[in-house]
Amino acid sequence: YNFLVAAENLNPNVDLYRSDLAQTNLALANAIASARAPSEASPSGSLTDEDRVQIQQLMQQAIREAQIATALNPRNSINFEILANIYRQLTGVAQDALVFALNAYGGAVRLDPTNPLLRFQIGSIYLSAKNYDLAIRFFQDAINLKPDFANAYYNLSVALRDKGDL
Repeated sequence: YNFLVAAENLNPNVDLYRSDLAQTNLALANAIASARAPSEASPSGSLTDEDRVQIQQLMQQAIREAQIATALNPRNSINFEILANIYRQLTGVAQDALVFALNAYGGAVRLDPTNPLLRFQIGSIYLSAKNYDLAIRFFQDAINLKPDFANAYYNLSVALRDKGDL
């Protein structure tokens, strides 16, 4: 982590350093949260106020770094995908995170329109939000782009089932 921060300080205009640092901050926040999560030994978990503050700071840094990466290289779809993934993990915790995730995935799709995984991820967001019609549409788009995409078929079947279209 420290070497990554040092590399970024030496050349703050490299989007790869920013996106790597965004993902590292996200991974650290997740590691802290899961290490202190509820378990059999500690049903209420052991997350302290200090842990919560640290997780929040790491998530803010992750978002900031990912946003900077997209600004530095707005033609790299991966930067938008990383930003979308960060926002997606904040869904239910941060206000409008789902909207921001969908907007970032939209940027990635504009730059990489033949990537079926992006459509699958968008479909998964809509499925979790119980917007079955849009989930179905995006899973079908993913399948059209990659006809052997097993996960897209599976999630399409779940969306159809949950919609009541057996």
